[in-house]
Amino acid sequence: MDDHIKYEINYQNITIKASDDSIIAGKVNTTSYARLSDMLKHSPEKFVTIICENVDGTKGITIVNKEHIVWAKVEG
Repeated sequence: MDDHIKYEINYQNITIKASDDSIIAGKVNTTSYARLSDMLKHSPEKFVTIICENVDGTKGITIVNKEHIVWAKVEG
């Protein structure tokens, strides 16, 4: 039996502004949703995981509560 969980990967480069005025840029997996707005509105998940590139070139992960997103836009 195959115990691997399969899910769709669809990364989009995004920038968001949070309610504390911080700006976060990175990429997010919108999975089976065609648009970022669809994922933010219809996904049952309360949090969005953003893969960010730090100033020193390393990658990090930022997890944001969707209720604290003021605006979000797709880059590129």
